[in-house]
Amino acid sequence: MRGEPGAGGSVLLRLDSLGRLLFGATTRQMLNLWREGYGIGVQASTLYFRSDFDFAWHRGGTHVDAQGQPGAGGTQLLLLDREGRLSFGTQTQQMLNLWGDAYGTGVQDFTLYQRSGADFCWFRGGAHSNARGDAGGGLRAMRLDATGLTVAGDIGASGDVLAGGQRIPLVDVQTGVITLNVTPGPGNTTSTGLHVFDVTSALGSYGNVSLMVALAEISNVSTATGARWRVQPEGVPQRLAANRARFQVRWQVDDTDGMLNRFSWIAIFTA
Repeated sequence: MRGEPGAGGSVLLRLDSLGRLLFGATTRQMLNLWREGYGIGVQASTLYFRSDFDFAWHRGGTHVDAQGQPGAGGTQLLLLDREGRLSFGTQTQQMLNLWGDAYGTGVQDFTLYQRSGADFCWFRGGAHSNARGDAGGGLRAMRLDATGLTVAGDIGASGDVLAGGQRIPLVDVQTGVITLNVTPGPGNTTSTGLHVFDVTSALGSYGNVSLMVALAEISNVSTATGARWRVQPEGVPQRLAANRARFQVRWQVDDTDGMLNRFSWIAIFTA
């Protein structure tokens, strides 16, 4: 029978009438281009290419033995090196077209850019969905569309931002209330002290910080004759870490039966 090797034989290679080269139905590396380290083969459900070092794609040129060189008149379009890094050369162009020219990634002079015909989305987890902005069961961490930027959670940043062409330092505002419950006590007309507390900023690293304080809850047991209550920051805030500061607040009560129960504070960090 045509193309059959006969009893006990096997077809190793066949060129059919359409010029197709057939390697049979055995999974193996069929082509060794230069030793077994460079070749083409088939595994179960997988076509593979093997190289001991790099993979390169050249346009034009002629063969040369120098590694990665396209030869005279040729251009290296793409290089996949031994570390798994994909290189597109040094051309300024849109290198990746993910769906037509409207969605891709490219390089201009001193600029890496990403292009979208509509929105940009960042998903965490999930699986592909064709629905616009759908995280496919995962979390849509961030979306940038024609209306602006939407973020799930807090935004952390350092440096300056621009608004209306003006450079504005990034600001983080922290607030809180401190409970003191202090009173001068019988026979004392004045009582004072320092309250120390630490505040952590949402900025990765702050440049300056200021503190504002105000009375939040005061009281008097009987007659408030000449009574005064006061709180104010004292000294310079101490930097404990890149994003953490320590504050001192001086409190004072000028009344024998006046009580300073609570004060509020606002810490303003700038990058």
